[in-house]
Order: sequence, then C-alpha cells, then structure tokens
Amino acid sequence: MLAVFNTQDERMHKTIKSPIAPLYSLSNVVMFEGLVEGVLSCLADQLDKRFAGTGLTFDLGEWLQYFAFDVMGTMSFSKRYGFLESGEDVEGMLEAISKFMETAAPMTQITWLDPLLYKNKIVHSLRRTPGMTILGFVFKTIRQRLESPVTIIDQSNDDSKPEKDFLARFLEIQKANPEIPPCWYGYAYRNLWSEVRDLPYLDACVQESLRIHPPFALPLERVVPRGGVTVLGRYLPEGTMVGGNPYVVNRHESTFGANAEDWVPERWLSGDKGHKKKLEQSLLTIQIIDPKALEVENGFFLKQRGFYCKIDKRSQ
Repeated sequence: MLAVFNTQDERMHKTIKSPIAPLYSLSNVVMFEGLVEGVLSCLADQLDKRFAGTGLTFDLGEWLQYFAFDVMGTMSFSKRYGFLESGEDVEGMLEAISKFMETAAPMTQITWLDPLLYKNKIVHSLRRTPGMTILGFVFKTIRQRLESPVTIIDQSNDDSKPEKDFLARFLEIQKANPEIPPCWYGYAYRNLWSEVRDLPYLDACVQESLRIHPPFALPLERVVPRGGVTVLGRYLPEGTMVGGNPYVVNRHESTFGANAEDWVPERWLSGDKGHKKKLEQSLLTIQIIDPKALEVENGFFLKQRGFYCKIDKRSQ
C-alpha cells in the first residue's frame, strides 16, 4: 500500500502529501501552542505533586517520554493518552514499541528474518503488535468525536461566543495594558514560539543532542534515482539501496571535529554561515533537505523549545 513515506514515485508522493502538508506547516503547528501548553502544565503539576520537596529521585528520561506521547495525543486528538496523569506506561504502549524495535532493528539488516518473524501470517495472528493499543485509543477517540463533535482550537477573538475563557481574557488585558506584561516575564511559564524561536544556544543544544543521540542508529535507506549517481568515484546504478548509520555519520571527525565524540554545543555557533550549513547538512538524525522529514521537524522543534524554556523558568 502506497503511503507518503514509502512511495518512490515523486508525483505520487506529491499527490498524497499535498492535501495534508499545510496541516504540518510551521504556521499551523504554532496554532497548537495552547494544546502543548496544557501538557507542559500537566507535566509540571505531576512533577511537583510527586517529587517536589520529597527527596525522591526519578528518571527524567522516562517522564520526557510520557510527555512526548501525551503531546502527540493532544495535538492529534486534543486528548492525552494519560501517561503523565498515571505516571506509568499506559496499556503497555511503550513496552510494545520497545519490543517491536528489538525485532525490527535486526530485520532491517538481516532481511530474511522479516518473512519469518514479521510478515508471517501465523505469527502475526498470535502476537500482539504495538499498533493494537494505539489504534484502540485512536478508534475510541474517533467514535467519541463523531458522537459529540467539538471545536479543537478556540477562536478567542470570536465575539459571537457567549463566554470567553481565561486565556482569551488574559490576552485582552495584556493588549489593553502593554506596560504590565514586562513585569511578569520572570514568572510566566508560557513561552510562545515568537519568544523562543531566536535562542541560538538552545538551538545548538538541541542540534548537539540530536547529533550524539540519534533515535535510530541504523542505516536510513534511500533508493538511487533514475540515471544513477556517482559517489566518491564509484557509480551506483538506479534502484540501488544506499544508506548511512546516523550514529557513525554524526561522529565524522572531518566534519564535526576531533572532539566529535564529546558534547560541545558551541560547535554549532562557531565559524561562518557556511560552516554551520555544512554541519546541518551533514546531520543525519533529521534530514533537513528531505521533504518527507519536514512534517516531523516542525512539531519536534516546537515541542523541544517550549519544554526546555518552561523547565528552565521553573528551575529559576
């Protein structure tokens, strides 16, 4: 079945992508700030309630995973999966995905395992897949939405509505009294995209994190296009499967320096624009020039910046 991620026909890819691409543009993703803010507040509340002043320790990475899943649930369905409220893996979603990756990773390198372990009808009928729990949540939410349609994004400037919420009134007060907001900046939790978009050192930290810790340390396969291509003097005919391991590529010393194994955010801030562009184009974690990656990219960076700014303000 052809989909936006697996089709090799550029015309077909454009046909499939065109109707949904506007939904993932940066301007539209920013419209979901209010939804992401709700998840950020939930995270802060849960950490305060469970750990603040208790002397207890917790795995921040685990809670960031809960946060990421609840953000995607909220942006997709305006409803959290429930990871943050429960403080645990909801219905084994994360465990199922982890187990799936344990089998999927070897199959990408040992291809003959695929028909035995994954595309095997008998095994498939007996084994619970990671998508079952997630799809169950999706179908349940869709049914609820069909039975009781709601407007996800509140148009706070719509005067036809009988009552405006607190946020709408708060923004109106700020607009009417521009001299007041600067007094609140040190205490506000909310970070609009317009406020956090120009933070070069934060950007450098995010880029360096992606470089050192790519989510997939496996070759990201691509297919050589029509006419073939010559790479380092070697001709590769069209249809050839090629790929590079992000963990290896992102540690290329000739590109990232002799300290490529070390955490050095400053590497993204030194040198001229040409140097930074070279680093960005060499970063294999998220391929900036790949149109298929742009949808993921916008939501990812919006979520990352908002989270780090909120945590930083609370820590102060």
